[in-house]
Amino acid sequence: MAQEELELTTRTYSSSVEIRTTSDAAWQALTDVEKWPTWTKSMKSVSLLNARPFGLGCEALITQPGMKPAVWKVTDLQPGRSFAWGFNTAGVTMDADHIISASTTSGLIKVELICTLDGVLAGALWGLMGKKIRKYVDMEANGLKAFLETPR
Repeated sequence: MAQEELELTTRTYSSSVEIRTTSDAAWQALTDVEKWPTWTKSMKSVSLLNARPFGLGCEALITQPGMKPAVWKVTDLQPGRSFAWGFNTAGVTMDADHIISASTTSGLIKVELICTLDGVLAGALWGLMGKKIRKYVDMEANGLKAFLETPR
């Protein structure tokens, strides 16, 4: 019997918002991950497990409504501009990119959040969880915007 090759599948969703704030303020909010539950209902808790301050190799235990807790590890960091983190589970790698850039609209910055599922079971997981993943990415983008634009 011939052995079948497993086909890798990728599913990606992105959400972006333009925010009336500075790049520094957006970077501070994005990298202060333990405070995310204060501005997005997509997070129950975020706890750094090792490196402080937040940086490359840092791990965080994330608990989200309706999802199993997962340890996310920072895999790429461009200070002030972007970071990526992810985790692996049976047959799937989930990565999330957080990118800050100048908006084409004067006085605003753009924050783009990208979630990618990759692996042999990515399509199946997307079928089960894709709607929730899209909802949570949108909640995070819109929550960040509201948090940064609300006077404190």
